[in-house]
Amino acid sequence: MRAYAKEFKVDMTRYRWYFHNDEDGQNIGGMFFKPPYQRVQRIPITPSVLMTMAEKGRWEVDYPPHEIPSERYDILINQLLVLTVLLLFAWACYKS
Repeated sequence: MRAYAKEFKVDMTRYRWYFHNDEDGQNIGGMFFKPPYQRVQRIPITPSVLMTMAEKGRWEVDYPPHEIPSERYDILINQLLVLTVLLLFAWACYKS
């Protein structure tokens, strides 16, 4: 979408990624706290939508009312898991 916005000079200020895409990578924390893209109904991006927005020069999809928490606890859980693994690895290296 960044390349599209740059190529066609589309203002993406109103773009809400979580209506259109999943996140990359594994999200173990998502098993406990839903990430944004699992909290909303998906809206497909068709070639027609892309062309219309390029002609307007700005992203103007009317998103339905929704609430996304300001804190991403799923990401926090992922970070804590990575930190735990790194600390265990460091401890194992120190012990050997």
